[in-house]
Amino acid sequence: MKKMAKALAALGVLSGLAGAGVVFTDDFERTSIGPNYTIRTEITALIQDVGGNRKLRVHSPTGTSQYGVSTVSGLIGTPAAGSFVRSSINYSTDTDLKQAFLHMGGAIAYVVNHSNRGGHWDGDWIYGGSSQVTANVERDYVILYVGSQDGDQYWAHVFINGQINTTFEDRTSDSQSGSYPPPRQSVGPTGDKANMNIQGTQNSGSATWAQFDNLMVYNLPYNGVGSANDIKNGLFLTQSDDFNRPNSSVIGPAWSAASSHPGNTSAGIVNNAVQLQVVSLPGGGVSPWVRADLDLTDPSILGRGLEVGEYVEFQFQRSQQWGLTGLRTSLGNSMAMGDNSASNMPLRTYEDLFGSDQGSTWTRVSARSDFDPDGLMTLGVLLDYADGQMAITHYYVDDNYAGSWLHDTTDLTLNTFSFFAQSNQALNVFRFDNLAIYSTINTAIPEPCTMVLLGAGLLALARRRRGVKVREA
Repeated sequence: MKKMAKALAALGVLSGLAGAGVVFTDDFERTSIGPNYTIRTEITALIQDVGGNRKLRVHSPTGTSQYGVSTVSGLIGTPAAGSFVRSSINYSTDTDLKQAFLHMGGAIAYVVNHSNRGGHWDGDWIYGGSSQVTANVERDYVILYVGSQDGDQYWAHVFINGQINTTFEDRTSDSQSGSYPPPRQSVGPTGDKANMNIQGTQNSGSATWAQFDNLMVYNLPYNGVGSANDIKNGLFLTQSDDFNRPNSSVIGPAWSAASSHPGNTSAGIVNNAVQLQVVSLPGGGVSPWVRADLDLTDPSILGRGLEVGEYVEFQFQRSQQWGLTGLRTSLGNSMAMGDNSASNMPLRTYEDLFGSDQGSTWTRVSARSDFDPDGLMTLGVLLDYADGQMAITHYYVDDNYAGSWLHDTTDLTLNTFSFFAQSNQALNVFRFDNLAIYSTINTAIPEPCTMVLLGAGLLALARRRRGVKVREA
């Protein structure tokens, strides 16, 4: 992480590196805090050498207010949905420490020493995630912001060491009693600053500290709430496939099938679309899953992985009101809509949560929760950031921004793309169609069915040529 930050810049305001939205990064490898920050006079902040690396250390004020160090106004712009703030954080074991904050603008998602959990202030403390966010351990924190289409509900996904820790939600117009009337404090990025704050108890003083390193601020280039058309208009339609070819268990070049229970599922071309089906149930309450995997690095597709700033989309629909359906990429786990018991659901992903006390579960990705895969829908994914330690993808439903996610991966490109389905109902059918891949490659690659016909033609020509050579001999 430190080497990456040094490579980016010691102080620099950056753009167009690992992702077009990287607007600021700082590894604090210097002796003074510098001109990019403002420091509240109530606290002490300094650059301190810790084990050979310099870090920003903020000491607690003598009172109980929340103070700290902020980037100067205007430095990071105004973050939108899909943006994130990232930093390594450590804090002291002093019992006078209440919170160590990391947030942008009016966002209230941070690391909290109270009960060793993450928290969100909304007139009262709202806690979530693991209780193992302990002191004296430096961890990498990312707060990824997701906004809703109605402009009122906001979500903040908090990741620790690449794993989801908790998600905080707030609707700013909700009424609230007592001394905290609306508008409530949003977890969404509502200002133009990145803040590294601390809060202590009365007279806690210099013995209590929070330590920050490798600060990074990312601002989504397409403003999060815009249309996927804005992305597609800046790229080339490099590959498309309407799957208009005869029924077959073979989908096409570079495609393969995978299943948790191959004998209970099927995948192939049926009636000019890719069809995934749970044919039967294996018993024991198991819900089989089935995938159709596309290798984007195959020369017949892209010849390489999907790079930062590139986009892929497809249409899909399920036949019954049961089951999960969506996509999977080589960057991480499946992204799916629906459930085994309901229609209107958010886009979700199955993840291992941070902390041994949390386990694994389906976790919400999108702010919206009214997606209905029983009807024909378009789902797209944009790879918008990758640095060799993590990647950020954004998801679009029917061309509208739906949510964002962090992937703990060393991959710099998205190499495999998959259609995904899972159900606890036998004979449940999931259909996928009209795949479109948008990239910076400005030469359209023929559709797979065209490649098959071309291959057949070349084979026939080769046979004729071999026949001629035999006769000449």
